Amino acid sequence: MPILIKGRGVQRLQRKKQNFIQGAFILMLASLLVKVIGAFFQIPLLNMIGGKDSPAFGMFSAAYRVYTAMLMISTVGVPAALAKMVAEATARGREHEVRRTVRVAGSIFIPLGAVCSVVLFLGAGTFASWIKSADSRLAVMAIAPSVLMVAVLAVFRGYYQGRSNMVPTAVSQVIESLGKLFIGLGLAYYAVQHNFSDQAVAAMTVLGVTIGEVAAAVYMLIQGAITHRSSSAVHTLDDSVRPAGQLAKTLLSLSIPITISSAVMSLTDLIDVALISTRLQSPAVGMTAREAMSTYGIYTGQAINFFNLPQTLITALAVSVLPTIASARAAGNHAKVSKTLGTTLRMTVIITLPAGAGFIMLAGPILRMLYSQGTELGGVLMGLLGFAVPAAALVAVTNSTLQAFGRIDLPLVSMFAGAVVKMLGDYFLIGNPALNIMGAPISTALCYWLIAVINLFHIRRLTGSLPPIGKTVCRPLAATIGMSAAIFIVQRVLNGALSAAPGTMPDKLITLACIGVAVVVYAVLLLALGAVERDDVLLLTKAIGSGIITTAIKGELIEQDEAAAMFDSMRTLNEAPIRLAEGLELHGCTDVTGFGLIGHACEMAEGSGVQIELASGAVPLFDQVLDMARLGIIPAGSYRNQDFFDPRAAADEDLEPGMLDALYDPQTSGGLLIAAPAVDVDELARRLHAEGRVAAVVGRVCEAEPGGPAVRVVR
Repeated sequence: MPILIKGRGVQRLQRKKQNFIQGAFILMLASLLVKVIGAFFQIPLLNMIGGKDSPAFGMFSAAYRVYTAMLMISTVGVPAALAKMVAEATARGREHEVRRTVRVAGSIFIPLGAVCSVVLFLGAGTFASWIKSADSRLAVMAIAPSVLMVAVLAVFRGYYQGRSNMVPTAVSQVIESLGKLFIGLGLAYYAVQHNFSDQAVAAMTVLGVTIGEVAAAVYMLIQGAITHRSSSAVHTLDDSVRPAGQLAKTLLSLSIPITISSAVMSLTDLIDVALISTRLQSPAVGMTAREAMSTYGIYTGQAINFFNLPQTLITALAVSVLPTIASARAAGNHAKVSKTLGTTLRMTVIITLPAGAGFIMLAGPILRMLYSQGTELGGVLMGLLGFAVPAAALVAVTNSTLQAFGRIDLPLVSMFAGAVVKMLGDYFLIGNPALNIMGAPISTALCYWLIAVINLFHIRRLTGSLPPIGKTVCRPLAATIGMSAAIFIVQRVLNGALSAAPGTMPDKLITLACIGVAVVVYAVLLLALGAVERDDVLLLTKAIGSGIITTAIKGELIEQDEAAAMFDSMRTLNEAPIRLAEGLELHGCTDVTGFGLIGHACEMAEGSGVQIELASGAVPLFDQVLDMARLGIIPAGSYRNQDFFDPRAAADEDLEPGMLDALYDPQTSGGLLIAAPAVDVDELARRLHAEGRVAAVVGRVCEAEPGGPAVRVVR
C-alpha cells in the first residue's frame, strides 16, 4: 500500500519513474479501454458482415492474421529487446548509450517495416492463397501499410517502456482502437449500404485498421520530439558508450529470438486458418468452403475475441515486468526481482482464474447478449477456450520473465513445442467429425498449458524457487470455486423464477445479475482468504528510550558508562539506511525524534490516510529503559507527547508495564521509521545487519478505520 507522508520531520519518497504496479495499471486501464472500443467495433461489425450468410468477416479475420504474422516477423521483438537494453543502461546511468541504442533500433527496424509492407502489398494474392482464402487479397493489400506504422511504434514503445513510462504506449494503443472504431466501422457500413462485394467489404473494414495505425504513429513521433527537446541536456553517470555496431548486434541477438518465439504462435494462427478451413472441408466433416469460412468467422469473431480480453490485461503485466526485472538484475537487487516475479504471477492468477471460470459457465448467455447469430456454436467454443485462459496468460508473463533474465532461448524452445502440439491437435481433432471446429480451442488449451509448464520449470531453475503456491494459486482458486458456486445458484434460482427463453430480455438480465454477483463474491472471497496483499511493514533503525535513560543519568540512577550503547546510537547518523535503501521500493520514511515513536507514527498515518499498527514487543529498547519507566523516571516531554497524541492512538490493556511511556519517549538523534513492502524491508534489514546496525520490524500499515485511531499499539 503506497503511503503519502506529510508532517514535521517526515520526508516523502518520490520517484520520477512509474513503479512496476503503476506502469502495469496504466497499461491495464488502456487495455480495458481498447477492449471496450474493440467491442464497439467487433460486435456491430460481426452483426453487419458476419454470420452464416456472409464470409466477409472470415476474410477480414484471415487478412488480419496474415498482417499479424508479417508484423511478428518485422517488429514484435523490438519493444521487448529495446526495453531491456534501455532499462539496463538507465540502471547503470548510461544516458548516452540509451540514446544511441534507440537510434540504432530505428535505423534497423523502421526500414525493415517498410520492406515488409511492400512485400505484403505486392504479394497479397500469394499470401491469401497460402491461407486458402484467395478472396482476402484486397483486404491484405489494404492492411499492408500498417506494418511500417507499427515498426515506428515499436521503437518508440520500446524506449518508453524501458524508461518505465507506460503512458505513451497506452495512449497510442487507444488511438489505434479509436481509428479502427470510427473509420473501420464507418467504411464497413458504407460498403454494405452500397452493396459492395464481400471482398471489398472486408478490404474497406481493414482500411480502418491502417488509418488507426497511421494516427498512432503520428502521435508517437510528436511525443518523441517533445521528449527529445525536454531532455536535450544529458547528464550521465557513465560516459562509456558501446559502438553502434555492438549495440546493433546486441539488439538483434535479443529481438530475433523474441520475434521467432512470438512468431511461432502467429504462424501457427496462419496454419490454424488453413487447417480449420481444410479439415472442415474434409470428407469426414463435409463442410463447403463457404460454410467453413463462416464457421471460422464465428470462432474468431466471438470466441477468440473474448478469449483475447484477459490476455490483453495480462500483456500489460508482461510489458511492465520485463524492464522492471531487467533493471533490478542490473542493479543487483535480487529482492526486487523476487518481489516483482511473485506479484506478477499472483496478479496473473487472480485475474485469469475467474475469467476462465466465467467463460466456462456464462459463455452462451454472454454471447446471446451481444450477437444476433451463431451464439450457440460461439458459446461452446468460448467455453472450451475458458480452460486455456490462465495458461495463455502465464505464457505471456513467463516469456517476458525469461527474456528479462537474458534467457531468450528458453521461450523459443517452449513456444516451438507448443506450436507442434497446436498443429497436431488441429489436424487430428478438427478432422474428427464428432468434434470438428471444437478441436481448435481444445488444441489451443493443450498448447498453452504445455508452454506454461515448461516456462515455469525454467524460472524455478533460474531463481531457485517459485512464489508460494498457497498464496499464488490455492487462495485465488478457492475464491474462484466459491464464485462459480454463486453463479450456479443465482442462475438456477432466477431461471426457475423467470422461465426466461434464450435471447430474451429476462435472459439478458439474468446474465447481468450473474456477472454482478460473481464480481462481488470473488472480491469478498479474495479479501477473506488473504489472497490480496494490502499491507506495508515498518522498519525501525535505532533503539528507543534515550529520553528516559538521559533523565535517569541526570538523577544519578544510571552511570554514563552504563549507557555507552545509547551514546553511540546518538552519535550515529542516519546515513546508512538511506544509502543501503538504494534500489528498493520504499513508500515512506520519518525520523523518530521529539514526538516519540507513537507521535511520529501518528503523523505518518494521518498524513497518508492509513492506520499504523505497532507491535510493542518488537520495538528495540536501550538497556534499563523499562526498569526506569516503571520507577517513574520519565522526561516531561513524554507526558506532553502522551497528552497530545493519546486521543489519536489506542493501546492494548495488557502491554508490558512502562512500555507505553517508552513509546511516547522523546528521542535525541533517533532512528528512521520506514514503510515498505515486506520483501524490500527484509532486504534492507539484511543490508543493515551486514554492517552491524539495528533493523527491527516493528509493525505494519493497515487500512484506516472510520473514526478509528491513527496508531494502534498491540502487545
